Amino acid sequence: MSFRTIEVMASSINYTLIDGSLDTTSMLLEHALSTNTSPVYLDVVVVYRDCDFHGINPRGHPDQPYLHELSEADTEEENLQHNRLFEVLCKVHRVRSFQLVLRAEVWDLV
Repeated sequence: MSFRTIEVMASSINYTLIDGSLDTTSMLLEHALSTNTSPVYLDVVVVYRDCDFHGINPRGHPDQPYLHELSEADTEEENLQHNRLFEVLCKVHRVRSFQLVLRAEVWDLV
């Protein structure tokens, strides 16, 4: 199989991390990358949506603004989530070099 880009939703990686270990999660992406036979450089696109961040209310109402204050616990949990996602990507990078592309989709707020 030959492809130039693989896209993965940040929330998909985070859900897998909830259900499994860092190693299990990275093995899924490693398998996808190891099957690529293309000699060109590969882009791994991690797609973030507004629901991937605490403190953003995608269904904003007049009495509930889109952005709201975060508790310290929410901030720490979000930091841990993003840190673990990047740990997975570092492990996957051992299998094949790739360029990491971060994409933000804000369609929920439009």
